[in-house]
Amino acid sequence: MKTPEGMKDAVDVFKEQDEKGLIQTKKFPEGTKAIVKTLNSTYEITFVNARRGDILIKGGTRFKEDTPVGFSGCTWGCSMLSSGSLGIGMHMELYRIGESGCLYTSPIESVRIIKVEESDD
Repeated sequence: MKTPEGMKDAVDVFKEQDEKGLIQTKKFPEGTKAIVKTLNSTYEITFVNARRGDILIKGGTRFKEDTPVGFSGCTWGCSMLSSGSLGIGMHMELYRIGESGCLYTSPIESVRIIKVEESDD
């Protein structure tokens, strides 16, 4: 199937996003935090089990306190998902554990990663 003239195909879109700094989260150690500013809200995310997508999220109008949710990754608002990643201009895709349906944020404007300090214990 040929991409219509003037439109980008999925490969080009993903290449562009990689150049903008797509952040892969699946290897984050437990306790890593991210401050994610979207067009409409700011979220504080704690990665509990990044490989599985288990996070605690606080912020916006939906999450007044740390709330356990699943993090699928990011999307441009269509069915293409960049699994386990955060990307500028993309929407986070979240789901409440044990419930059906997904929640989407407004587009991400910035991401700040706060690395967890390793202890000598």
